[in-house]
This record gives sequence, C-alpha cells and structure tokens, in this order.
Amino acid sequence: MLFRSGPANMDDVPPMPFDDDNAGHAKSISKDKLIQPNTMKRLHAVGTELYGDDWNNKRPELVQFITTGAETSASKLSEDEAQRIIKGMNDKIASK
Repeated sequence: MLFRSGPANMDDVPPMPFDDDNAGHAKSISKDKLIQPNTMKRLHAVGTELYGDDWNNKRPELVQFITTGAETSASKLSEDEAQRIIKGMNDKIASK
C-alpha cells in the first residue's frame, strides 16, 4: 500500500469545520464583490478606533482569519468579509 503525505490536489482537501459561516475565501472574487471604497474607509476607521497604533499589525491577522489564511491584504477582501470584520470590531468596541 502506498501512502501519500497529503492530498494529491486541492480537490482532495476536505472542508474545514467552523462554528460560524466563515467557510473560506473565494479563489477569485469578481470585481463588483470586492470591498468597496466606503467600506475600506470604514474598516480603517473602526480598526484605528479599536486598535489605535497597532491597527497596521492587527489588520493582516484579521484578514487572514476571515479568509481562512487565503489573504493578508484588506484590499483582497470581499465586501461581505470586510463587513464581518467591521461588525466584529464594532461588537468588541461596544462590549468595552
């Protein structure tokens, strides 16, 4: 019997279980579904409010989390992913 160290291709990778609807990042997001300029401004405003000077360090971590490791740049987020990050940060601000 031959053993492989991993899946032969990405089609063989089972879906990752998540407690929420964070099922992953689309391989390619159509331009109309990418984060919109006003949402990007809001993302930065809320991020700066919550994290202050540490926002530039925290932002890639949040992007990586919401895209399940697929991206680190906020400019690659979908509108929905960006809105979910903003909601999470607003919830954190509200709970302070």
